Amino acid sequence: MNAVFFSKKIRLVFILLLIFFVFKTLRSAEKSWMVDLLTNIYAADLLQNGKELYSKIPYNGGFTYLPIISALYLPLKKIKIDFSFSNVKLVWTTINILLVFFNLFIFYKMNFFRNKSTVSIFFFTAFFLFFHPMSDNIRYGNIKILALSLFSLYIYLDSINFLIPAGITIGFLIILSVQPVIFLIYLAFKKKYKTLFFAVLTVIFIISFSLVFIPIREYIFYFFTVIPNLQAEGASASPYIQSYDAMFKRLFINSNEYTIEWLHSESIAMIAPVLIKLSLFLTTVISLFKIRKINDENYFQFCLMIVCMILIHSINWEYHLTLVLIPAAILYNKFDYFDLKNIRKFSVYLIPLLLIGLYYPYDNKVFLSGPLLIVTNTKLLCLTFLFFIFFKLQKKNKL
Repeated sequence: MNAVFFSKKIRLVFILLLIFFVFKTLRSAEKSWMVDLLTNIYAADLLQNGKELYSKIPYNGGFTYLPIISALYLPLKKIKIDFSFSNVKLVWTTINILLVFFNLFIFYKMNFFRNKSTVSIFFFTAFFLFFHPMSDNIRYGNIKILALSLFSLYIYLDSINFLIPAGITIGFLIILSVQPVIFLIYLAFKKKYKTLFFAVLTVIFIISFSLVFIPIREYIFYFFTVIPNLQAEGASASPYIQSYDAMFKRLFINSNEYTIEWLHSESIAMIAPVLIKLSLFLTTVISLFKIRKINDENYFQFCLMIVCMILIHSINWEYHLTLVLIPAAILYNKFDYFDLKNIRKFSVYLIPLLLIGLYYPYDNKVFLSGPLLIVTNTKLLCLTFLFFIFFKLQKKNKL
């Protein structure tokens, strides 16, 4: 990193930026209901009282994680009872702020800021801190920042060849959100067998240990009832949901207040997203298999899987896009898209990331009629564009 980055004036600017981030985050959290956090604390209460965790129907309106995750919220439940929900929000928000700083520290340790100009580092830091999906994540009380931190930690541990801790980290990711199970395919293709073994072992150990206080029927119900129903329920047509399921509902079903259909066709609305997501997944897996002998030294293949994982999710509220910050950091490390001298050259990376990171008032009626309806899919389309960027980049890694 350039020495100028450590000058007193520059340090003061960065400190002020971080202080503003903390102030803005705490203020936003104070005004928020944090509905996801409340839902998960309620699940902890159900767990403690021996009640069913997945009693709310439709399932996408209730607790949607593995049963063991409900135990994670038991300390917050106690704080809520002993003090107030305001204290819970403060604790949860503070943890998330520390996790955000932890990610930046990981990027620093991996030399992502080396040979970057001070201006570039400032803009990237500001972009990272005020990335709107991450702000939404804090506002709703979701756990995607924790997932983001585990992804960052995995890349760091893998880069320094700490294979066992890297595997344990992937195991925790799978427990936290299930979807990262597709990264077991990546580990197998890359012949990271030790990492793969400890990832699987971690998942088995945590679930087995949890059976001491969680009935096995909860896991059976989750895997064989909740997950299939979540896929069947898909997403509403809310414009803030950036998934293919929601997009096709907006375009082809006049089923709720968010939808202005272009053409009424329930068949297209239901079948098209499944075919697109299946195509994206198969394209990713086949592509990675073909280049399985190529070293993923830049983590482009890993990022391709992250983008694919987000795209095939049927219920992508904007805070799910928080995970895009990992590919954004990887791209920044390789291509300084905040380099003002070459900003036109790297705009192919910067523009889609900025469009994903900004806030749009999608629920304004001007976007919910006529041709402007397509604007409600902006972030999804940009994410799809990023998928093809990494699809192209991951083939360029050298042996």
